Amino acid sequence: MAAITGLLEKMESGKYVLLTENEMAEIMGEASNNLLQIYTSNDLIIHHITVNGEFYMLADTGASRVLTQR
Repeated sequence: MAAITGLLEKMESGKYVLLTENEMAEIMGEASNNLLQIYTSNDLIIHHITVNGEFYMLADTGASRVLTQR
């Protein structure tokens, strides 16, 4: 969970972090047990992640990836 922990330290509630492809891949791998896909379409995928009791949303459009604390 090192990638997720590093990113979460930068975040405040309601804020977001733009992710690189590598950061996205690390998070997807590390959070696979806590990851729930809540929406998918041709150009958008949204995941819900729970880490240490906190809720996050991960959105991927293919061109950009955003991690938001909810």
